[in-house]
Amino acid sequence: KAYGFLYVLLGNCIAAGAFAYYFGGNRGSCIASVIGAISISFLGYFAAKLMINKFFLNLVGGMVCSFSAYICFLFGIIPEISVTIISTLMLLVPGIAFTNSIRDLITGDLVSGIARGVEAFMVGTALAIGSGITLSIIKTLGGLL
Repeated sequence: KAYGFLYVLLGNCIAAGAFAYYFGGNRGSCIASVIGAISISFLGYFAAKLMINKFFLNLVGGMVCSFSAYICFLFGIIPEISVTIISTLMLLVPGIAFTNSIRDLITGDLVSGIARGVEAFMVGTALAIGSGITLSIIKTLGGLL
């Protein structure tokens, strides 16, 4: 049975705040990462209801991470957006899928290992594209001096 939304929300907030602190952020970075984690949690909740494709969900997730960090930057919560983007994106990084891919390859299950590795690579690509699109739009519109 899957966890309820409140447990997922709480876990995402704790993890994003901890990643922000781990990556050298200050208190503002932790707060901004928690705000990004809340937006990611709601995105995942509504995406599950609408049964959205995983690639598109990760693409939009990367966009939401970057946009929420930029909004916090505009309001003066954080001095730079890099730590906040990275710590919020860590919620979506497919660490277990990548680890299982390596494990399958080591044990000789080449087909499943390659399939899981390609899946992890595609998720990472979607996150990078989504984040890059948002940062490119923000830069084009005159933001991020």
